[in-house]
Amino acid sequence: MRELAVQSANSTNSQSDLDSIQAEITQRLNEIDRVSGQTQFNGVKVLAQDNTLTIQVGANDGETIDIDLKQINSQTLGLDSLNVQKAYDVKDTAVTTKAYADNGTTLDASGLDDADAPRDKCGPSAR
Repeated sequence: MRELAVQSANSTNSQSDLDSIQAEITQRLNEIDRVSGQTQFNGVKVLAQDNTLTIQVGANDGETIDIDLKQINSQTLGLDSLNVQKAYDVKDTAVTTKAYADNGTTLDASGLDDADAPRDKCGPSAR
């Protein structure tokens, strides 16, 4: 999404180009939310809400591990405000000027730097 925000700041984009960039950003945000709502482990949605998952790890009673699950979606990642426009909701409006697109580049960079943090805690297998 950062690449799209940077691309939208290019002053050579037509309105049609900006509309397409805005639509792709919206699709990606919706996909993040869809994956968050549907990802399950043993029937427990692991990204949809804050929760604790208890897993039996030994043969005896009480040999368990509690895993703190955190809600991860476009909002908790700080991407719901990702916007290539100034003061508009990225899901409801289209990019209209280069100035708005430039604003999105700044918002995008700050939001996407934090987006990898939860995944990084999971290790390389989550990449």
